[in-house]
Amino acid sequence: MHFARAITSLVLSVNAATAAVLPRQANGTITNTTSTSNYTLPPLDLNSDNFIIRAQQFNDTSKTLGYMYAEYAYPPGYYATLRPNKTEAIVGHLTDTTNASNSSLVFGDGEYPQGFVLYNLLSYSNASIAQIFSGQQGTKGVFVNEGGIVDWASQRVAWYACDQALEWGRATAIWYRWMNVTTPRNCVDIQLIAEFVSSN
Repeated sequence: MHFARAITSLVLSVNAATAAVLPRQANGTITNTTSTSNYTLPPLDLNSDNFIIRAQQFNDTSKTLGYMYAEYAYPPGYYATLRPNKTEAIVGHLTDTTNASNSSLVFGDGEYPQGFVLYNLLSYSNASIAQIFSGQQGTKGVFVNEGGIVDWASQRVAWYACDQALEWGRATAIWYRWMNVTTPRNCVDIQLIAEFVSSN
C-alpha cells in the first residue's frame, strides 16, 4: 500500500481542535459590580465552525495519510477518500454542536450540502465504505469528540483506509468497521482528525 508521507506534521492542541466544534453564541446575563443587565443575542447557532479532516495512522500519530476528499462514484454519490494535498480537502461542519446524537457532518455550503453517510453495521455486514451524498444532511450521530477526533454516536466503529480500485480508478478509501473486527490485510487503521479552517 502506498501512502504519501507528510512533509510537515500539523499538530493542534486539544483547545484548538475543540474550539472549532463549540457553539458560537448563547444568551445570558452580564454582571458587574455596579449593575446587572440582561442581553439577548441572535439564536444559538448549532453549526460548528468549518474544518477539514486529516487522517492520521492510528498507532503512529506522526504519520498523516491524507485529507478527506469526495471521490466521484455515481450520481449523486461520492466515496470518502484521502488525498495527500491539504489543498484538495473538502471543508465541512457539524450541524449540531450541542447534541452528538443529533449532529451530522455536512460538506459544502447550505445551498448544495453533501452529507457524510454511514450505514448501520450488522452481524453479516461488519464493515462498509464511508460515502458522501449530494443533497443530504448526512448520518445522524457523527460528531467530533473532545480530542478533535471524528466519531459516531450511534455505533462504536473504528476507521481504516485501503488503497483500492473504485469506479473511476485507484484511490485510498475511508472505511469503518465494528471495533472487534480485524482490519483487512493491506489496510491501515486511522483516526479522522478535525482541523479548524480559518475564516480569513
